[in-house]
Amino acid sequence: MDGQQGPPAGLVIRPLCEADLAAAAAVSASAPDAWSEEALRAGLRCQRAGGAVRLFGAVLGGGAEGRAPQTPGGPDAGGCQAPPAGLDTDSFPAPPAAPGPGLLAGFAAFQLAGGEASLDTLAVAPALRRQGVGRCLLRAALAALAAQGAGCCFLEVRPSNAPAIALYQGLGFAAVGRRPGFYRAPAEDALVMRCPLP
Repeated sequence: MDGQQGPPAGLVIRPLCEADLAAAAAVSASAPDAWSEEALRAGLRCQRAGGAVRLFGAVLGGGAEGRAPQTPGGPDAGGCQAPPAGLDTDSFPAPPAAPGPGLLAGFAAFQLAGGEASLDTLAVAPALRRQGVGRCLLRAALAALAAQGAGCCFLEVRPSNAPAIALYQGLGFAAVGRRPGFYRAPAEDALVMRCPLP
């Protein structure tokens, strides 16, 4: 899913917008348990209405339109761009009238409620996997969620998905349980992981 090298130059992490939805659905289609464009659109509507959904995109060559301050934390942050500290995603700005330049490299969808976040999906374009995109995207998203009051983040992952588990462990997630029969096609349990957020 993700390698140890730094992310591609020019990678910007920002809220997902309407103009990204078709590309996000195409990226998702390359992974198991894909999200459709309709599901992503429903999530974006929920987010705009002040609901629990939080959608983040990783864009290559996003230009000034999508740029935000660099992730705090110096070299360990991977040199990627992130939402500003304290970003209130309950009131994400309206999407641009036209898509900004750039290629959607990946996206992540979360729920945030009661001081807890949960990762619903993370997908990276096949050609950009193992290049640090997923790590950069998750690190920036978790920082933004923490700034909104999340004290921890949960996720489910297939026990057979060793690269994803390694990525999550590298960001501070640890296994806390199992959900029997959680996944379909193929059927598999889910490993539940949790990460405390600062």
